[in-house]
Amino acid sequence: MFRTLSVILISMISVATTRANEAPFDSKPDPKQALALGDYTPAPRVVAQAETLQGLFAVAKPTIAWNAEMLWMKRDAQGQFSFEFGTAKWIRIGNAPPVWAVLGCGNEHEMERDPQGFATTEIAEVAVRKLAPEKSHADPGDGDYARVLLRGRGYDLYEIGIENISLGSGHSIEQRRLYVLRGPGDAWRFVGEGPAETSGSSGSTSSWQVTSARARLTGDPNAPVVLEFTTASSSAVIQADAVQAYPTLTIRQEALLKGALPAKLRWLTDPYVVADKSADTLDAIIKQYVYWQINDADEEFGKSKQKEASVFRKLVEERNPALTRGQLPSDEIVYLPSYKEMLEHVQAKSK
Repeated sequence: MFRTLSVILISMISVATTRANEAPFDSKPDPKQALALGDYTPAPRVVAQAETLQGLFAVAKPTIAWNAEMLWMKRDAQGQFSFEFGTAKWIRIGNAPPVWAVLGCGNEHEMERDPQGFATTEIAEVAVRKLAPEKSHADPGDGDYARVLLRGRGYDLYEIGIENISLGSGHSIEQRRLYVLRGPGDAWRFVGEGPAETSGSSGSTSSWQVTSARARLTGDPNAPVVLEFTTASSSAVIQADAVQAYPTLTIRQEALLKGALPAKLRWLTDPYVVADKSADTLDAIIKQYVYWQINDADEEFGKSKQKEASVFRKLVEERNPALTRGQLPSDEIVYLPSYKEMLEHVQAKSK
């Protein structure tokens, strides 16, 4: 049996949308949590280091720094910008006291290995990486990129894509979306982080979340840009012999980055489904939703999970008291439980 689709999506979304909004590191972390560079082969390169995070920023000289993350922007003779992204890491070298550092991969053609000898992406995910000028649209994902999303009124809004790929059997991919703004006089500001795009597989199912962004400039120098997002999460059976009792759903949600910079992502709606010809009654939508929530698309397996299914059904019905059991109008919106409620339900069940 494979993991619940919503749990996978919840964990991906929660990581992707809170990272850039965490409180700055005002004090040194626990020395025991420092990354021991000598444990990795090949050993990562130390590009810059300092005893404090602010000291590291002073040494590394990023164009923009927020929390523990940094962007460097350089303009060439033709006026074109190039970008590099990196994450500060709390490290230990030998027996010396831990320090904050900017890392570079030891060998770009060889994957680092952890103390047990297993290949790991731990170093690659925090090491300084160059960003391509556009999305690659190549398998397995879009890669790391920086592209102009909006231009006007003396501002350039850039979308920064940062891709992390797991080495597990599910081959999960997370594509973070960061936004930075260049204003008059090459003044750069961090706007915020939007919902990520994700994909992965588990058992006979592949799941993914894609995000569309819409941006506009406000003319207000304190809150110069507004970004609106729509996420669409869905899944598909990928094994020919797997039993799929009901069609899959595309679950959407709206979010917003707005206000004084850096802005904090705010979810505007609970997840919802737009009714269509393949799921045109509330009962049909609930049934599809339930069977994808209880770990399998197989109806026979679902029958053994009636208690759990009834909880999901009740939550959906509470969200849509005005909808009847008959056919739904085309494009009718059916609201689903929030990710928070789903997570609370899963946590309560595990106790």
